[in-house]
Amino acid sequence: MRLRVNDGQSRGKGCNFEYHITRQRLAGMATMARFEILENLSNLSLQGQTSLHAILASTDKLAGAFDIEVTEPGVFDLSAPMEGSLEIYVDDLRTESYLDVAVRDRLNTRRYPKIVASLTGMRPHEDEAGRFLATGDITFHGETCSQSSEISVRWMDDDTIEVKGEIWIDVREFKVELPKMITSSVEPDVRARLRLMLKRKV
Repeated sequence: MRLRVNDGQSRGKGCNFEYHITRQRLAGMATMARFEILENLSNLSLQGQTSLHAILASTDKLAGAFDIEVTEPGVFDLSAPMEGSLEIYVDDLRTESYLDVAVRDRLNTRRYPKIVASLTGMRPHEDEAGRFLATGDITFHGETCSQSSEISVRWMDDDTIEVKGEIWIDVREFKVELPKMITSSVEPDVRARLRLMLKRKV
C-alpha cells in the first residue's frame, strides 16, 4: 500500500490533505527514513478522575524515533515494515494534585522509571482523510499491553511531521493498585493525549 500526502492541495471540503492509495510499491524508490521526536515541541497530557475532581498531569520531555519508508516527500509506504518508540520518564509527569505522592508510591518509579510506547503498524482510515489507525505496545509498571488508537498526521514541510492522538487506558491492565482515599475514590481509566513533532534525521 502506498499513501500519498499532498499538504494543502486537497480539493475536498474540510481536508488539508489528499491521499492516493494504490496496491503497488514504487520498486527501488522507497527509502527508510528516521523521524526523531522534537523534545519541548511535543507533549503528553494525562487526565484521571476521582469521585470529586479530575487529576491532570503532563510533560514535554519525550524522546524517541520512528523508522518509516518514504518514497518521496509526503509519501509513506505503509506496506513496508515500520518500527519506533517513544519514552517518557514517569517522574517527569507533573501534577499539582494532592494525590501525586500517593499515586507515585504505587507506581514504584524507582523500579519502573519509564513508560515506553512502541509502534507496530499503521493503516489509513477508510472514511476520513488525514487519519490512521496506529497499533503498538505500551510498557508501563513492568507490564506490556497491546493498544490501538486513531491518530492524525500532518506534514509541516518535507522533513517535519505533526502527529496527534488520544487513547483511554485502564491502569489495572498494568497491575497498578489504585490509591484508597477516605473521602474519594480514584477511577481506573486515564485519558492520554499525545502531540508529537517529528523531524527527519538527515
